[in-house]
Amino acid sequence: METTAYIESGVLELYASGLLAPEEAWEVERMAANNPEIQAELGAIQALLERYAQAHAVAPRVAVRERLMAAVAETPAGKALPPQESAKITALNPQAATPPVAAPRTAVKGWRQYALAASVAALAISGFFNAYLTTRLGDARREIASLSSERSQLASEKGFLQTSYADASSQVSVLTGARTKAIALTGTPSAPANKVMVYWDAGKQMAYVSLQALPPPPDGMQYQLWALMDGKPIDAGVFDYEMDSLQKMKPVAEAQAFAVTLERMGGSPTPTLESICVMGKVVG
Repeated sequence: METTAYIESGVLELYASGLLAPEEAWEVERMAANNPEIQAELGAIQALLERYAQAHAVAPRVAVRERLMAAVAETPAGKALPPQESAKITALNPQAATPPVAAPRTAVKGWRQYALAASVAALAISGFFNAYLTTRLGDARREIASLSSERSQLASEKGFLQTSYADASSQVSVLTGARTKAIALTGTPSAPANKVMVYWDAGKQMAYVSLQALPPPPDGMQYQLWALMDGKPIDAGVFDYEMDSLQKMKPVAEAQAFAVTLERMGGSPTPTLESICVMGKVVG
């Protein structure tokens, strides 16, 4: 097994916690003796567990410590306590009179193993919950971002639908209005097949264009509508050749005729007379 894989397998943590069988522990010790990287990692794990155990150790109460120190101070150094011959105390419980026996090293070792095991378990649980909470937090943030994006998209779609509905309502009112005039703009002698319809409501100053037959404009060029009044052209805006539906133009208050010219992209302040495509008079 490679060193990295062996370190990441978790066997070193189990060894430091005293949870391995003797033969498995011997294998860890053999690997550590022959591999400085494994030995360093094992030392780091043991140091971490020692610091964790010390950080969570419970200190004795102050009163108990003071009584213990006082008892030590009253005993002369290097002298044994004299036997009490004047009075004999009979123990009520014979076992209680038996002097305490020091705990064997195996018991101390076992206690330390349990402490280290508990430390490892606590660290593992803490790491698990930290990872779990981090994952949940990331999921929540992504969900919030997704909902926010969906909300923005819905708001945008709502605004588009409202605008579309308003435009459609406006178009219907113009097309069906009693004061709406339909002006047919026909082609010039050089292009007799051209045809454009203009729907104009003078009271509402609203004008719409419907393309009937026009050739595609050259690159960098665009069609522009003009309202003619007393021989003076009034800019009514440019329109998109690719759109099939009615296109709303600039407000037109008065007009005796309408014309369409081919201009540079974005329109022109004055019409190019030699590029007139269609023209039609307002009747009635």
